Amino acid sequence: MELKIFATALNHVKLFGQNGLPKYEDEWTHFASICASFPDESVEVLSFGIGTKCLGASQLDKNGYSINDSHAEVLARRGFVGFLFEEFQNVYFGSVSKYFHLVDSKIGLIDGVKFHFCASHTPCGDASIFSVDEAESSAMNSLRPMHADDIFRTGAKCVLSGPQDPHGTLSKFHIVGQFRTKPGRAYDIV
Repeated sequence: MELKIFATALNHVKLFGQNGLPKYEDEWTHFASICASFPDESVEVLSFGIGTKCLGASQLDKNGYSINDSHAEVLARRGFVGFLFEEFQNVYFGSVSKYFHLVDSKIGLIDGVKFHFCASHTPCGDASIFSVDEAESSAMNSLRPMHADDIFRTGAKCVLSGPQDPHGTLSKFHIVGQFRTKPGRAYDIV
């Protein structure tokens, strides 16, 4: 079912043409989506986002017209929150929903409906720091030896006012739980 969910989400992006997608071979971007699955194994894309950009303080609009964080997972989440607000309002005022129902003035998820987050890449920062063996299947482990104590890394740097990554070997490269700046940025984005 996981492959069907991800394929449905990825195919949804193709409906929008090249808008927001890389135009050249040396370009890339990230994709994230939130989908619903149903007991009949059908899948529906509820929200998606494409992007890796984040604005610095100098680029923000004082009236709030610009989105500070335009990473794919943030955009997908923002769209999903909007979807939830609209669905909750509709259900509360009597509309029928295939996701939610109203019981005793409380909104509940309909049995068998599930929500799924799909992403083409782990989010930046601490969310990208995890053990390599967590990401490898047992089939992959049997094909090649690996260091179980190694980790995936992030390019985001710890802010200068806090503790710094030790840059040691394998799993001793990062510390987690720190505020980080975006990789490659001359200004702080926290």
